[in-house]
Amino acid sequence: MQHWKRGDTVRGGNVSIDEDYKRHLRKAHDGSIWGATGNKYSGEWVRGLLRDRPYLQSVLDFGAGKGTLGAGIQGVAEWVDYDPGIPGKDVLPNRQFDMVVSTDCLEHVEPTHIEATIVQIGSRAKKVVALDIPCYATGNVFSEGPYEGQDYHLIVKPPDWWKAITKKYLPEFQMFSCTTEERMSKGKYRRRVRLVYERL
Repeated sequence: MQHWKRGDTVRGGNVSIDEDYKRHLRKAHDGSIWGATGNKYSGEWVRGLLRDRPYLQSVLDFGAGKGTLGAGIQGVAEWVDYDPGIPGKDVLPNRQFDMVVSTDCLEHVEPTHIEATIVQIGSRAKKVVALDIPCYATGNVFSEGPYEGQDYHLIVKPPDWWKAITKKYLPEFQMFSCTTEERMSKGKYRRRVRLVYERL
């Protein structure tokens, strides 16, 4: 993993992503249901966060996929989707939102860019960062592209690893909660970690 420190410039003012990988993400999203589970897996959790914090009236969904999470949310004045693999959603807004939420995204980030990506998420959040991260391999592998033969989840780490790296690269935030959840899927229990940070 490359060392990235606060103050370094992220390429193009946007999140670093290799162009070959970006093209593959676009191909994977095109004409498939991949990226359509945001509301299914995280909707209830995100709605609870917003219900408990009615002052959060602008939200950036970082890694929004097909946008199903935002489509299932009501009562927020502004919801913006960002996803480098979806044309039309692939430009990261250069401003802050009350909350940045990222669900089923960080495990897909290229390992060499994970630190910079976490910093970029924090830089867009005025008040809250909410992360929902699977901690398991999908069992599906890339058939082509720069990660051919590797699992779709490029980063498979336990909750404590995610807790440590997000805490390190979100220094202006205090961890509000860290919870894990296990769900049965395809005959196996699969663990997720949910992290909520609030700006100091």
